[in-house]
Amino acid sequence: MKTETLDYLEKDLICLINVMSTFNKSIFDKFQVNTTKVRSYSALSKLVYTTNFYNETSHKIPVIDGYIEKIIRQGYYGGLVDVVEHLVTNAFKYDANSHYPAAMLNDMPVGDPVISDEKDINKVFGYCHAKVTAPSEEILTHPTLPFRDTSGVTTCPRGNFEGVWFSEELKDNIKRGYKVEIVSSVVFKRGKGLFDKFINNLFSSKAKAKEEGDSVGELVYKLLMNSFYGKCGQLELENTYSMVENDKLDQYGKTHNYDLAQEFDKLTLIRENCKFHPALVELLKENRKGVVKNHNTSGKGIEDNTRLPSKPSNGVKSCVAIAAAITAYARVTLNRYKNIPGNKYLGGDTDSVIMQKRLASEYVGKELGMMKFEDDIPFGLFADKKLYYAINSKGKENIKSRGVGKDFNRKDILKLPHFLLMLAGHVVSVNKTKFVITQNGAVEIKNVSLHTKIQKLTYQNVLIELEGYLSNPNHPKYHIARYITSLRNISDSEMKVLLMSDSKYLLKLFYIKPIQKEGDNINVFSRVNTESLTIYNANRFKVVLHPKVTSTTLDKKYLSHPPPENLNTSQAG
Repeated sequence: MKTETLDYLEKDLICLINVMSTFNKSIFDKFQVNTTKVRSYSALSKLVYTTNFYNETSHKIPVIDGYIEKIIRQGYYGGLVDVVEHLVTNAFKYDANSHYPAAMLNDMPVGDPVISDEKDINKVFGYCHAKVTAPSEEILTHPTLPFRDTSGVTTCPRGNFEGVWFSEELKDNIKRGYKVEIVSSVVFKRGKGLFDKFINNLFSSKAKAKEEGDSVGELVYKLLMNSFYGKCGQLELENTYSMVENDKLDQYGKTHNYDLAQEFDKLTLIRENCKFHPALVELLKENRKGVVKNHNTSGKGIEDNTRLPSKPSNGVKSCVAIAAAITAYARVTLNRYKNIPGNKYLGGDTDSVIMQKRLASEYVGKELGMMKFEDDIPFGLFADKKLYYAINSKGKENIKSRGVGKDFNRKDILKLPHFLLMLAGHVVSVNKTKFVITQNGAVEIKNVSLHTKIQKLTYQNVLIELEGYLSNPNHPKYHIARYITSLRNISDSEMKVLLMSDSKYLLKLFYIKPIQKEGDNINVFSRVNTESLTIYNANRFKVVLHPKVTSTTLDKKYLSHPPPENLNTSQAG
């Protein structure tokens, strides 16, 4: 068995090195860069850009640290994830084409930053410390300006708040009804076309690969496009030099991220997270014993990076001003879909939206930044951010389960019953087999228990939403709301039966048939006999439809957020 295992591992490693060599050659042939100089796609994307597309003389990308960097980082927000409705029916999902790459085609902050006290936002391009008043719900149904509170939670609040934002995002939100008072600003020059050639080259290469059926090439170009912006926003790391004994260098490399080394008789000078300073280079030239070695470079085939450079190579460090601008432009793009008159916004992720109706043709296309139709959602349960179950008209399930993911067979661990229970306030526990790295570096396979629930504030919103549906027996979501309500005081044995129930059987309780075509007026919930107190699914699992929901009847063992004492149950009882 040992011999067979070693033979398998040897062939696996040979296969891996062949793949890496092929990939390295393809990237070098197109972009003249060595992939072994970097350790991630984001670093490779940055290397491709700085080597082939960056012109420092026309646009200087600012390297920022210290006080100004901290100010700008306060205005660095990621993509917004919204759950407007937790029970979704007859909806449509759209994704943005290359969302962040499209945002990179906008004007970028370049040059040296200058602190300004300019109060007219129309004269400012950069990052503004501002006092903001959000519009009322009557003016703007869904607020669109992000704010990070003291606990680090990002929301789009109402009322008055103060923070730092990219000027172009503030200008866009002023058009939506926000009132903005500028306190101070960090102003940049407006850089036009900074990433245009880079993005357009990769986008056209991706499209060509897709036409030729080259799925690998399509994925490579997609990753290169989408990975660059994150490298700009990385936290600056301290540049350090270290002397390590030669016989301990291999062990040191297992725990430290260094990429260049200079060998001496007994010691090796290594550099971490920086380039060699020119003065240090000149000093080392006189005492150099051998060539410079890159910790990640084979040194064969492509001779780049096998010698100590006489000067630092071209390139830029991470720049939070660029990253924050890209994410701000991306949010501005999605914000245009959140308050379309006559088309309700139901929720969305970083680069997608869920709408009650189809988007107008003016928003949809194959171009960068345009929307593409992703799927229809006749029925969906959106428990929380990045935690949902949806099924399309063809019966295909789409499940997102943050923190849980899939099993070794790439199958979803969470199923429809789990989402029903979470919306009823329960903590859902599942087992998952994972690879675990021990303290001594060994890899073990362990079974771990994962516990998932929706947040308390989210559950309060779920209660309000369910009460709204239960107040109207003719509402199309009345029956599913009543079903979820019935699960609040489910027993241990009934919960086990529910978790073993197939999703198709459960859907029969309230789901009639998929939408056949646009325009069909179909009520996706069956009309259960309202006089009956019980119904049965194919597994003979009894479900009480009209329980008396009070805190005294709840088993606190299973409920993460018990309903409040004064919950109105007249419509459910």
